[in-house]
Amino acid sequence: MAESNYAAMGQGLKLYTDAMRRFVKERLIARFPNSWWEDGVVKTLTDAQKANLKKDTERDPKRDKLDHIDATHLARIVTRHFDHAFQGVLGDFKKTQSWLNQVASARNDWAHPRTGDMLADDVAHALYAMAQILSAAGLAEAAEVEKLRKEALGMQPAPVAAAEAKPVRPAKEGELPYWWQVCEPHDAFKNPATIDESLFAATLGAVHAGAARDEYLKPEVFFAHTYFTENLKQTIWDVVSRLSGGEGPSVTEMQTPFGGGKTHALLALYHLIKTPPARLEGPGVREGLGDVAVPGKARRWSSMGRSTAPTRS
Repeated sequence: MAESNYAAMGQGLKLYTDAMRRFVKERLIARFPNSWWEDGVVKTLTDAQKANLKKDTERDPKRDKLDHIDATHLARIVTRHFDHAFQGVLGDFKKTQSWLNQVASARNDWAHPRTGDMLADDVAHALYAMAQILSAAGLAEAAEVEKLRKEALGMQPAPVAAAEAKPVRPAKEGELPYWWQVCEPHDAFKNPATIDESLFAATLGAVHAGAARDEYLKPEVFFAHTYFTENLKQTIWDVVSRLSGGEGPSVTEMQTPFGGGKTHALLALYHLIKTPPARLEGPGVREGLGDVAVPGKARRWSSMGRSTAPTRS
């Protein structure tokens, strides 16, 4: 628990700013692959902000320039590029703009504090705005910021008695085996404390721009972690059949809840169609797809609608 409301605000701003810097950079790279800093960041700032940013980067040239971006910069960057880089992720523009401005104002209040501690209600209000933005962006830091908000308001969670861990014996010969005997879980799931939740935040634009994690960017790693379900195989068959002039539908509608695999399916198609012969020879891919034949030289489109390969009707 933070020592004061001022400290809680500082912790929240740190969590928010670090997470949003990474998120904003990823989205801007997808929008401006070769000029994300100049076109995505610098051109959106006020003259005063540009001057201060230039002064800061010249003072410490070895420091990552992304570290010079604060909450006030983030508010301008996101709102100026909302339609082309953030709308599909952050949702409603007016709500997002309001939350961004609240955080920017809170950052200024925190950087120039008055005498005495900050008011709990003011801190909680700012932390709420941070949590809403982080949550909309799918960033794990949202939960940590929300915890700070509740602590600032004195909303302590009820203590939960720790359940005594009981050893579980493996199934005996002739008994139905447990699932963890048949399919050994990934190391991270054996120890949930080691799970990096940002691993689950994939975007097609970031992969196309080369700015994603290896788990999504490198086809061999991506397919090593992919299980070809019947629905995934059907989606791939529909698309490659259409590309080959077959019976596949011209429009594929995917109806799944949040986390249902829509982006994963898009990434599977992206990697398969990008270089089909090489991808089909990856471990488990041919076995997973069966007799699905992926055509070569199919047209791929970036998130901004530009063709990136030879065309094929």
